[in-house]
Amino acid sequence: MLSLTENGDTETATGRLMFNFLGTIAEYFLDLNRTIEGLKAALARGRKGGRRRKLNPGDEAVARNAEGSNYSNSGDRKTARGQPREVLRLFS
Repeated sequence: MLSLTENGDTETATGRLMFNFLGTIAEYFLDLNRTIEGLKAALARGRKGGRRRKLNPGDEAVARNAEGSNYSNSGDRKTARGQPREVLRLFS
């Protein structure tokens, strides 16, 4: 493809790369717009996006208390009701 108004020739390696790159960016923004529209439609139906909470409110309170007191279970990687330490850090 050869454009009469732009200086881009798809018969060269650089031109093909640029053409593919622009197509990829256009596809990305199309998917992004569809995702945003889908989230808006779901919100209008009363649904909220995102992951479900891993801890219920009771476990979250135990995790907050355990993290504040530097509680550990025999030096292993688990604390408060078997929840991984990485999960508990989200609440500190």
